[in-house]
Amino acid sequence: MSFSEKYSRALTARNLTNDAVHSSTDSLTASAISDIRVGGLGSALTRLKASLTSSGKIGEPERARLADALKAWRAEVRKKGIERKWLPTPRTTWDAAAHEAFYTKVAELSLAHWLDGKCEPCGGTGKATINCTCKACNGTGRATVKGERLVVQRTLDMLSDLVGLVGAHGARAASMLRETSLVRRSQRSQ
Repeated sequence: MSFSEKYSRALTARNLTNDAVHSSTDSLTASAISDIRVGGLGSALTRLKASLTSSGKIGEPERARLADALKAWRAEVRKKGIERKWLPTPRTTWDAAAHEAFYTKVAELSLAHWLDGKCEPCGGTGKATINCTCKACNGTGRATVKGERLVVQRTLDMLSDLVGLVGAHGARAASMLRETSLVRRSQRSQ
């Protein structure tokens, strides 16, 4: 079972006792601790995606998590955009406002696509009919990012960064979870 599956199960667990038999809190703890070491965004994004996946609806807690994640992701996109010199240095207040709008659009598109980037015509299956590939997504099951060329390119860049960020967070947390499991096993055997 992958770390994200264990994490999703822990979010919906009824028993959060942490003893020799119950270990649902281990994945939550591993996620939080591994994220503290590197800045905090990986855990927030993992929790958001897991809560949206497990609940299947957007309630008040999910809205709050989405707003927090979007705010943090916007700041990350802005930072990366400036570091990577996506746009020339702003010379006027209008330029600065246009840059902020650009970073916001890229952040919103990349986060939305990462959260639910399924192709609508085929529902993410990649098939239009039983033996026919979906023409909208060419069989990938993923929707294409639409917009102006520069926005699409930067959105795809940040989508890649987002996948990497969450993947690295999951790998760190899974490693911590394995260490915790080994300690727990050795305690049981003694």
